[in-house]
Amino acid sequence: MSALDKHSDVPVPKMLGYCDDLKVNQAPFYVMSFVEGLIIRDQASASHLTEAQCLTATHSLIDTQVAFHSVDIDAVGLSGLAKKRSHYIERQLKRWRKQIDAAKIRELPLLDALHQRLSKNIPAEQTRPGLAHGDYRFDNTVLSDDCRIAAVLDWELCTIGDPIADFVWSLLYWAEPKDSITWLLDPPTLNPHFIQRDAVVDLYAQRSGLDLSKLDYYLAFSWWKQACIVEGVYARLKQGASGGMKVDSIDAIATRVDSYLAVASELADQASL
Repeated sequence: MSALDKHSDVPVPKMLGYCDDLKVNQAPFYVMSFVEGLIIRDQASASHLTEAQCLTATHSLIDTQVAFHSVDIDAVGLSGLAKKRSHYIERQLKRWRKQIDAAKIRELPLLDALHQRLSKNIPAEQTRPGLAHGDYRFDNTVLSDDCRIAAVLDWELCTIGDPIADFVWSLLYWAEPKDSITWLLDPPTLNPHFIQRDAVVDLYAQRSGLDLSKLDYYLAFSWWKQACIVEGVYARLKQGASGGMKVDSIDAIATRVDSYLAVASELADQASL
């Protein structure tokens, strides 16, 4: 965040201090400035937004993502952020498969089959690796009074990787009223004033200049990855851990994983993987 604040136009809170003395807080921590504004986490927090405000917020969300995807990693001082830059999808497929194998609690043949299909058909990266936020969506940003992004928060998952993969991951938080299953349990984009996902795709393509013709692959990969993440939650809960998706029963979480994999499989078929 300090690098982005000093050397880019990406809006972030100002970094006020960093402490790595474990005697202070038992873990390294930082202090950042408070950013006044609106965080739209759910339908209630977005319910008062007009059509014009929703459009402004959407354009700003996409423009900001394009901005950090376009940052010159080396010029801003983030060259050490990741050991590897290219082959992002390949790295992610290996990482999440390893996570699943390490915490395996049940057989998921569809997850295994999808891993093979996705691994054999990884699209060529069409642009240089960029700064990938890893979990970019409205509730990880602060909107100013004019509904433009005042700050991007929660960079803990950021890395260097494929901008398209990072965008498509964000896209799947963009729920529509017709969706039978959503990633967020109460998505703010269900406000009817927000544009639809296809329009968001077109907007990112226009602003970034990137080719999204392999969209179905990236969608299938993202649903598969989300299934891996939620399966990890399920495994930890079955083993007695607390926390994580508390709104669902353990069985409901397992069913959610199965649903994610079913969607991923349909998308893989559409992509002819």
